[in-house]
Amino acid sequence: MIFEKWNPRFSLRYLPDNIRKKFILHAELLLENLATMQQEKILVEPLPENKRFEGHKVLRTCNKPPGWYMQMYRSRCPNHRRYRTIKALQRIIDYRDGSHGIRRFVYDYVIREVIFERLKNGFVDPLTKIDSDSEVLEYFDIEPDEKLEWGERDWFDSDNVIIFDFELEEAPF
Repeated sequence: MIFEKWNPRFSLRYLPDNIRKKFILHAELLLENLATMQQEKILVEPLPENKRFEGHKVLRTCNKPPGWYMQMYRSRCPNHRRYRTIKALQRIIDYRDGSHGIRRFVYDYVIREVIFERLKNGFVDPLTKIDSDSEVLEYFDIEPDEKLEWGERDWFDSDNVIIFDFELEEAPF
C-alpha cells in the first residue's frame, strides 16, 4: 500500500503530534534496549570429547544485541555501525531527524521503518508483548499484518538475550 500521508522516508515532523510522540516514545524504548543489551562473549573450556581444541579456550556468545537490531544489521545495513544507530535514535528523540535522500539520514529512515513496523504489527520481546497501536493504525487507515500470539516459545525464539542457566560443562557446544 502506498501511504499518501507519510512513509518512513520522511521526517517525523510531517506527522501529527500524537503520532510523532508514539514514534519518539518507541525510539526511547529502542535506545534503552540497545544500551542495556550489548553483545557479550566469554571464553570457555571446550567439551572433553572435542579433542580438536584441547589446551585452548573457545569463544562463545552469552548475550546478543536486541532482535530488531540484529535484523536491521543483517538485512538493511551491510556496513552497519552501532554508534550511527544510537545517533539516529537520538536525532529522532530530539526532533532532529531528516528525510531520506540525504546520505546522512539513511539510519534515520531505517529506524523509522523499524518503529513503524513495530507500531503497525506489534511485537513480542522476551519480557513484553505489545499489540499494534490502534491510533497509528487508524491514522494510516491500515490493518495489522498478523495477530501476535503470546506463548512459551517466544522466550526461546527471540534473538534478544541468551542466558545460560546451566553449568558450562553441560553446554551443548
